[in-house]
Amino acid sequence: MTTKPYALLIILLISVLAAGCGATEKANPMSAFTGTWSGDMELSNGPGKTQFVVITIPENCTPGAVCGQMVNDSVSCTWELTLEEIKDNTFRYNFSRVISGGEICATGLGTSGTMTRQADGTLFREHKGPGFVATGTLRKK
Repeated sequence: MTTKPYALLIILLISVLAAGCGATEKANPMSAFTGTWSGDMELSNGPGKTQFVVITIPENCTPGAVCGQMVNDSVSCTWELTLEEIKDNTFRYNFSRVISGGEICATGLGTSGTMTRQADGTLFREHKGPGFVATGTLRKK
């Protein structure tokens, strides 16, 4: 009888489709920020004044924990970043420790900022420092 091969084929097809419709893992929002990012930041306290920064964010960070570092060669500072939260494509952080640099670097301790994922894959960064706001686009290296 020719209906038996068709019945087996239909059962096989249903099995394959059902397996593909199972529960999927929830995407890790951290993955959108992982990597090394760099770009020029414009400073609000001086028209045309910019500083080049490099931010490195490792995988699997959790809120309240150390999550990377930022290097600003213009002022010879490297700060440790602590992740506050990731919400709605925005990574909120604070400078939790000076890794290297002089006295000027200590003025940044405790200041905070955000990096928001843009449609083109870049990050828009806004950081509020003592007496200025730094803003700019970061591109993944």
